[in-house]
Amino acid sequence: MSKKKEDFTTTNEEKEERQGSQDQAFRVHNNDIIMRFLVKPGAIKTKVPLELYSDHVSVTIQAPPDKGKANRELLKELKKLLEVSSSDLVLERGQTSSEKYIRVKNQDLKTIYSKFKEKVKRK
Repeated sequence: MSKKKEDFTTTNEEKEERQGSQDQAFRVHNNDIIMRFLVKPGAIKTKVPLELYSDHVSVTIQAPPDKGKANRELLKELKKLLEVSSSDLVLERGQTSSEKYIRVKNQDLKTIYSKFKEKVKRK
């Protein structure tokens, strides 16, 4: 039995809205922020974020993609960057994929985006 992909939405209106915004790096859903990442594990150095694009955030992770090590390192780096608690970060999709969707609770889009933008400028 194959696992059904998780659906972030419940109403038809939200599904239509999601289809139009699914390719955004950052989007608001039910007062949370959903971020789309493309992750390169096993890198020489961890860089979160490496680059910001309109449809995703590119990151490199030093940890290997083994038993969730790269996922844990990504969440740890996001916790530091966004200054949130571990419980405010949820890996929604992409546990075994390089494409990951992470939910950030209790934050606003402007704050999150500015933290990513500032980090990219400093590199």
